Amino acid sequence: RARTTVGGIVTSLDREGGHNRAAGVDAEARFWGSSSLLLWAANVWDSERAGDAGSTAAGQAELVLRNDLWFFELTRTVIGEAFESSLGFVPRPDQKRWGGQLGMIPRFESSAWARQLSVFLQGNHIEGMDGDKQSHFRRVQGRLAFQTGDFANVEVSERFERRVVPATLQGRQLPAGDYTFRFLSGGLRTNESRTLSGNLGGSVGDFWSGTLGSVNAGVTWKSGPNLTLGGSASWNQVSLPVAGGDFTTRVLSLNVLAAISRKLFANALLQWDDVSRTFQGNVRIDWIHTPGSDLFLVLDTGYFTGDLLDPRDTRWKQRTGIVKVTYLKAF
Repeated sequence: RARTTVGGIVTSLDREGGHNRAAGVDAEARFWGSSSLLLWAANVWDSERAGDAGSTAAGQAELVLRNDLWFFELTRTVIGEAFESSLGFVPRPDQKRWGGQLGMIPRFESSAWARQLSVFLQGNHIEGMDGDKQSHFRRVQGRLAFQTGDFANVEVSERFERRVVPATLQGRQLPAGDYTFRFLSGGLRTNESRTLSGNLGGSVGDFWSGTLGSVNAGVTWKSGPNLTLGGSASWNQVSLPVAGGDFTTRVLSLNVLAAISRKLFANALLQWDDVSRTFQGNVRIDWIHTPGSDLFLVLDTGYFTGDLLDPRDTRWKQRTGIVKVTYLKAF
């Protein structure tokens, strides 16, 4: 049966000399079991930009049709040039976008080795409010899951970006213009529920009028319910048609998940890369003192491992500690 939800939001920021207010509504209708229609619309009123040209409205319509075998999605999004809420974040104003995907997800009930195949065709086309093309994205993706819980995937993609201002990549300036990125990628991942699991992947393709080749690998070890260690490494070879455009980057990561009990556990992410030459660490400790309520302790730090221009400079980039307490009260 049909299920419908309707919602709304109003924000207001008053400041000296003006205000910024936004209002929006959304509705979702669910039907045919797993299908849905989602609509939302919003508008912004800003006293300081009242004379600016461009639309202050935004909206989207999304239709999703799904069953056990097929998946279809069609989306239309319009965001005006002057749609800017001071109490929100708009990643990309000034756009008219068509997007969608078509997929097939058959299951192999009688197969001794194959469990499910997923094949998706995805894409979008984005123009400015003036009708000029800004970008597009297209992708064909296939994923095969095995009865063992392992899976393999392959992907072919193309992305187009029109730069009206120069771009900068690792200090290398790339001129304004049209850029097309085409990539072929693939990967393998073993069942993550095993004591020892891993993944291996890679990609190659066009990158900012040059080329990019990448390889990444990881391994995870679970000692039981109390400790999980995961390490990963990635390597990227970049070649750009600019001065100093050939370079390599490497990233090493270690993730630690430890649990003393169901109420007290911690997660640590340790990472180093040879571009910033900085060892970064983020540690989060979570104590669930009462059901639905937490005490968080977060530590974040960075240590520079390269050569210092001045020996008197500190190697510590940041040392931050945060404490957060939440308490849930049920009425």
